[in-house]
Amino acid sequence: IIPDVLFVLLVTAGVVVIIYLCNVLRLQASIPISVVVYLIILVRRRNISPAIYGLVRLAETVFGIFVAYVVNRFLDIRWIARRGREAAADAESAALRAFTPADTATLMHIWLRAHIASHSFIGDMIWHQSYDSVRSALSTSDTVVYHDDGGVKGFICVTDDAITALCTLPEAQGRGIGTRLLEHAKESHACMSTRVFKKNESAVKFLLNRGFVFTKELPASSDAESEYVMEWSLKHKNACAVPSDKIE
Repeated sequence: IIPDVLFVLLVTAGVVVIIYLCNVLRLQASIPISVVVYLIILVRRRNISPAIYGLVRLAETVFGIFVAYVVNRFLDIRWIARRGREAAADAESAALRAFTPADTATLMHIWLRAHIASHSFIGDMIWHQSYDSVRSALSTSDTVVYHDDGGVKGFICVTDDAITALCTLPEAQGRGIGTRLLEHAKESHACMSTRVFKKNESAVKFLLNRGFVFTKELPASSDAESEYVMEWSLKHKNACAVPSDKIE
């Protein structure tokens, strides 16, 4: 009995492999089903009466067709890949939405926390002084919000092709949220510019890695740190960034 069981398991495994290869090669479903039936016929005959033998053959054929259906339905790599793309598209569309006035308090909370966390070289008071002007700009800018089941995690504001804010909650950074927001903004703008403090090395690196280049350096003054003006556009999206020591 044990050899019979092992033989059946081996044949079944071979059937699954053949059907899977048929899926990889994009063959019609009828082909793997035919192969399954053919392999079932190859199973050696048992010492039983012809009537029972015929019923066993029928049962094995039905089982083979069932296996073919299951493998084609759930192990088709094209179906799996398509489902993955659809799920990713659904997740992206669900995660990005337009700003509403109800988001104001949440976005300002994110803005303040993100700026304080990423600008340790500047006193916190400057952000509190800018709070009201940024709050007013939310409704007049092209503002897009990123949210998931845990709530709003980040946002981007673009005014006349200038990125005035790109903020993510400190604890949500490193998850690709800023990249998603930036790539979404690129879809509706042929070019964009932004200003970033020279000492904010993580932000500078982030922008360089996403196609921005240096266009100008604003020198430090008595009440402000030096800044870079950085720009992205379709014409130089693949261009190499200019080293910081080469900026005029």
